[in-house]
Amino acid sequence: MLPAFWLMPASRHTPPELDVAEGLGSTDRIEMTVHWKGPAGEERTAAGRFGPVDFPAGHHVFALNWERDALTWYVDGEVRFRVTDPAKIPHVPMELLFTLAVGYPTVPPPGVDHARMSVDWVRVWQH
Repeated sequence: MLPAFWLMPASRHTPPELDVAEGLGSTDRIEMTVHWKGPAGEERTAAGRFGPVDFPAGHHVFALNWERDALTWYVDGEVRFRVTDPAKIPHVPMELLFTLAVGYPTVPPPGVDHARMSVDWVRVWQH
């Protein structure tokens, strides 16, 4: 399963991409990632990881403060990852997405054909 809270350009062309929290193959760790185009147009990434935490045990607050000169990721109010390199910070309108991929990165065990991601609230603001 791959639960994800992320942003992609309104144009639907990536990179750039901002992954606020992705549970890639784990229920007790998340990845926080920025994707950008390198000098030759290739996709590049920088990522932070946080855990172990029993994320399924209850709701958690995942946040990204996206500013002109910094990207700062938070988990439950604590800074967990930061990027300040201007080449990595997107400057295009982006859309907020919540997705749950079933069968990624590997096929689930027999009998597992569904999953659930619970989102209690969402807040977005511009300053």
